[in-house]
Amino acid sequence: MLNTHKLKRIAITTSALVALCATQRIAHAETVSITGDIQGETCILKDLSDQGEIRSKNFTLPLGTFDLTVPSATAAAGSLFGTSKQLNFVIVNQDGSFCTSQNGASGWDISIAPAKSGYITTINGATFLSNMVSLADGGTNAVVKLTGIGEGPNNAITLTETGSYVMGNSFKTTLNSSISLSAQFAFPVANQKPNSGVYSSMLILAVTYR
Repeated sequence: MLNTHKLKRIAITTSALVALCATQRIAHAETVSITGDIQGETCILKDLSDQGEIRSKNFTLPLGTFDLTVPSATAAAGSLFGTSKQLNFVIVNQDGSFCTSQNGASGWDISIAPAKSGYITTINGATFLSNMVSLADGGTNAVVKLTGIGEGPNNAITLTETGSYVMGNSFKTTLNSSISLSAQFAFPVANQKPNSGVYSSMLILAVTYR
């Protein structure tokens, strides 16, 4: 754990020494602050469908293209349509082997949050990710439901601006097991087909050891 008190003392001591030496030569002494961060070795987040270089990166989850003649015009708001798509994540070491220990933690999860505020839609108590492409720019008003799939029960993710666990607050996944993030289109309003257009939204994600 980072010893912040020690770092503060180092910064103050360094500043005092520079000021003391400098007063012998110039009228106005300047100060130097030294800061830093110490972290333990971390695992790398990997998408199981990616056969390339093993490294954390940007991930893409394409939902595909759907004809507006397919969804029913009499569906309830929040009803799902189209095909569910998934990203399947694991955490690995630099050599590609599964992580089995991380600073004493026995499990892990992924925290997600919309990259921009104001893009969470609530329908009948459930949350959906709204389109970050506006209608004026050719976007659809369809929303997307996100679900966590792993060792435990499927988790209908309740999105918040500050971040939500993919597998939920009460469950953690063992380090050598996968976590899947599922996404599927949903109707934004009842008894009305969504507008045609593109959908594109971004999530910020972070691995959490629990």
